Amino acid sequence: MACAINLTEDELGLLAGLLQRELGSVRSEYRRTRNPDFRSHIQHAMKMETHILQSIEEVQNRQTKLVARPHPG
Repeated sequence: MACAINLTEDELGLLAGLLQRELGSVRSEYRRTRNPDFRSHIQHAMKMETHILQSIEEVQNRQTKLVARPHPG
């Protein structure tokens, strides 16, 4: 199921920063964890967080390209 939310540029930047910090914490947790089941859970969380961050970067890049274009006229 796909979902959509509307965020301002500032909110999008804040969300990206929060996810980057969280991803750093999760990676650290992954390195310290020895339990295979929990490592699997952490690895899944890392994949989801990375995917969301990539989606945010794509949106930010698209917005930059749209803003950077000269107005035809």
